Amino acid sequence: MDGTETRKLPVKLGKEELADKALELAAEWVEMKRLEAEKDAANAGWKEQIKGHEKTITEISTLIVSGAQEREVQCKREYDVAGGYVMRVWRMDTGETVVERPMTEEERERVRQGDLFPPAGTDVARQPSKEEAASVLVEVAKRAGEKKPGTVH
Repeated sequence: MDGTETRKLPVKLGKEELADKALELAAEWVEMKRLEAEKDAANAGWKEQIKGHEKTITEISTLIVSGAQEREVQCKREYDVAGGYVMRVWRMDTGETVVERPMTEEERERVRQGDLFPPAGTDVARQPSKEEAASVLVEVAKRAGEKKPGTVH
C-alpha cells in the first residue's frame, strides 16, 4: 500500500452548493408539511368515526348494565285524598308508581272543586266525560289490590 486512505471529513461548501442545498431543504420542508396535512385530514376522519363508535358502545353498555332504556310510556295521574293529599303518577304498562309527592295547594283546590281530570297539556280543569270516568274506573278496578281505600282517580 502507498499509505493513502479515504476519510469523511468536513469540506467547505461553495456558494453554489449552499444555494442548491437551501433549495433541497425548502422542497423537503414543503413535502413534509404536505404529508403532515394529509395525515391530519385522514386522522380527523378516522377520529370522528372512532368517536361515533365509542358513543354507541357507551350507550349500549349503559343499557346492558342498567337493564333498562328510556322510552315513552303511558302513565296515569291520581289524587289520593284519603292517604294525605298525595299526587301519584303510575305506569300503565306495569302499574309501578313513578312519582309520589304531596299535592300542591292548587291541586288540593281542584280536588275540592271536583276538577280531577284537566285536559292534557293545559291547566284548565273540566269534568270528565262518562267514557273517561268509566275508563278510569276500569283501571282502578284492575289496581284495586294495590291501593288504599279512599283513593280518588
